[in-house]
Amino acid sequence: LPQIVVRYRRELLSLYGLSITDVNRVVRTAFAGDVAGKIYENERRFDLVVRMNDRLRTDLSDIRQLLLPTPAGTQIPLYQVADVAIEEGPNQIQREDAKRRIIVAFNTRGRDVQSVVQELQRKVESRLELPAGYFIRYGGQFENLVEAKERLTVAVPLALLLIFVMLYFAFGSLKHGLLIFSAIPLSAIGGVFSLWLRDMPFSISAGVGFIALFGVAVLNGIVLITEFNRLKKETDMDMTELIMAGTGSRLRPVLMTAAVASLGFLPMAISQGAGAEVQRPLATVVIGGLVTATILTLVVLPLLYLWFERRRPLGPSAGNVAAVITGMLLLFAPGLTAQELPGEPVALSQLLDAASKNNLSLKAARRNDDYWQTLADRPFELPRTQIGMEYGRFNSINNDTRFYANQTFQMPSVYRRNRDLYRSGLDANRALTEWRRAELLREVRLSYYALLSMRERFDLLKRLDSVYSRSAVAAELRLRTGETGRLEKVAAESHLQQLRLQQAQLRQDFTAEQQRLSWLLNDGKHWLPDGGEEGPLALSSDSHSLATHPQVRYLETQGELIRAQTETERNRLTPEVSLGYNNISLMGWQSPDGVNQKYYGAGDRFSFYQMTLGLPLFNASTRARMKAGEISRDVNRLERDHVMSGIATQRSRAEETYRKHESGVAFYRRTGLPQAELIISNADAARRAGEISYLDWTLLMDQAVRIRLAYLDALEALRTARTELIYLNENR
Repeated sequence: LPQIVVRYRRELLSLYGLSITDVNRVVRTAFAGDVAGKIYENERRFDLVVRMNDRLRTDLSDIRQLLLPTPAGTQIPLYQVADVAIEEGPNQIQREDAKRRIIVAFNTRGRDVQSVVQELQRKVESRLELPAGYFIRYGGQFENLVEAKERLTVAVPLALLLIFVMLYFAFGSLKHGLLIFSAIPLSAIGGVFSLWLRDMPFSISAGVGFIALFGVAVLNGIVLITEFNRLKKETDMDMTELIMAGTGSRLRPVLMTAAVASLGFLPMAISQGAGAEVQRPLATVVIGGLVTATILTLVVLPLLYLWFERRRPLGPSAGNVAAVITGMLLLFAPGLTAQELPGEPVALSQLLDAASKNNLSLKAARRNDDYWQTLADRPFELPRTQIGMEYGRFNSINNDTRFYANQTFQMPSVYRRNRDLYRSGLDANRALTEWRRAELLREVRLSYYALLSMRERFDLLKRLDSVYSRSAVAAELRLRTGETGRLEKVAAESHLQQLRLQQAQLRQDFTAEQQRLSWLLNDGKHWLPDGGEEGPLALSSDSHSLATHPQVRYLETQGELIRAQTETERNRLTPEVSLGYNNISLMGWQSPDGVNQKYYGAGDRFSFYQMTLGLPLFNASTRARMKAGEISRDVNRLERDHVMSGIATQRSRAEETYRKHESGVAFYRRTGLPQAELIISNADAARRAGEISYLDWTLLMDQAVRIRLAYLDALEALRTARTELIYLNENR
């Protein structure tokens, strides 16, 4: 960060009798300003700040020419007692979790935050390659949105489930509970349509509005169904008359309920002031949903009630089963985060074999081999045979006929060059297939190791979940007995909630990576790594393997294909031979011996043979294309050498990276992990004995967790480096 630095020369300051404090005060007052007094306006008080005029502090020379008063009564410029210069100094370095952090902040306008961040993520993944150790995290309103959505994924289903349970207990009937519960989908349709109509994205306030909407919609259904049941119990009316009477008597309460809520939210729906972006989606959802919910309550719900009541009612066993299912859902809902990761266990070798057989890109490449092989099997092809007929007066006034057939033949070298071209194309396609296969196996290994790392992290989070769950229970007991305060209980619950949030996020990342692996394998299954890894990797600097690398081999075959294509241009310089046969009539009187005249009719035929030689006399364009082909081969050779050099450099870097992470993993396995286990066991023992406080126990646990996470990071980096080495060394 550029900054102005003033370095005082103490010997000169003492010569003029000046002190650094006095000079600093003058410089600060002139350029930053200093308080010289206070100004009062009624009950308000302001500082009176004195500084130099703006036009007198715009350049570095203004600082150097600043006059300093001396004890002798004279004034001297600042440059006589100090050196003033512009230098680059360190800017503020921000850190979070012992990692350096750079913040790029921006605001959105005219779009929702989620779509902007999703577009940003796509562009970052496709255009930005971060060095090792760097990662990107999206915070601010987007992070709040993600967290709130995760809470809504629990709150909304839980609210719906509680509504249904309360409906069941209110009416004692699963049938009536489902009947009233049908108001929720139609009200949700109205809320979604109203958001679309006003061009509003789904937000957290809209989600809260849906929860409020569901409650009002169900309330109207309860009012109507309760009236139907009362009339059915107290009167002997026909079902149709009962529905008409109940709907008429409850028309005003239903409309009043919807109108009160809609009119109450109307100012929020049309507000434009501060906080309107939060109020408008919530009010829009409620108002739009209540329109459709009211239609359901007054029109559809009576029809459904009529249809339900005319069918055989559900027996008590159905209600008991529903109650049991509801109880089980409520019982196990809080423990959903403790589920295991889904998937079918599989070994890495099985995935590599499956990818080689089932990947669609490889199948297409292998099918292209058949295309080139078919061409290479039939390189010999004659040009079209020309068969024609002529009719007219080309000998006398009589109409004669002529039949002819011509066939052109190429030189044998033409067919040999065509065969070489097809074989070169076949070799190039096979090399491309091997290159794609090598990259596919690298992607499969990376995906497998990513899943394996997520599984190891998930196991660590499960273990911590168990530890902090026990700690939370213990903190609750100590709070009840008065041994500790509420802070310990809140801290324990906070740790536990964070762990479960991390488990949920990790499970989502795990599912996304499973889908990517399924796409690579083209099998539609979700696989779970069994934890097995390949054997030890032997590091070798053999340069011979560079020439056999699939990418280098593909460039070599491309060079052969260019050569074959250039050779086929020579076909235009090769002569062509054409053979023909002609059969013609010559009607009229002719003298074959020069004396006697004889008449030849249409049945008298004359024939002759012809041979034509085609010579390429004008071939400047052909020779230019052949020269361009040689230039293309030179470009191919340079590109191949560049790729070989790049692979050699990448392999050297990958070997150093592999050795670095290998030593790190060995350290953690030999020293770090045992120390982490020792810290955890001793901390638990000391905590149970009351020798340390909860804060000390938390610090020790965090230290042990950081060691375990550092080991997992080193292990993941080692696997990535191993995968790159396998690809670069072509050890498939």
